Amino acid sequence: MPAVPPRRSRAKFAFVSNSLPPAWSGQSVVIGRLLAPVDPASYCLITQQPAATDAEHWIAPLPGRLYQLPREAAAKWFARPGAWGVTALGCLAATVIARALRIARIARREECGAIIGATADLAGLN
Repeated sequence: MPAVPPRRSRAKFAFVSNSLPPAWSGQSVVIGRLLAPVDPASYCLITQQPAATDAEHWIAPLPGRLYQLPREAAAKWFARPGAWGVTALGCLAATVIARALRIARIARREECGAIIGATADLAGLN
């Protein structure tokens, strides 16, 4: 019986950033220019910032599927400084882990082969 070659799927990626078009920032403009020629079916966008509407006449929103991460209220409640003997560093770690798990779930759901992150804040890759 001949071997069946594996089916090649399109490479898809998740783009995670705290600033995405149409937000009015240099980072947003650069991301918009980088992703403009890319097929919208080949990526999804992940951010925690609310969508900006005031800049839409200057910068067009990207057509890829957009996911907005919620605030990590549960992680912050459980890991607030002083509660359960947790330090501020523990709070940050709990929040970052919760956010990373949400990003990973989205990337799996979208069947992404890669995650690209662009942020100005090392601890806040959202």
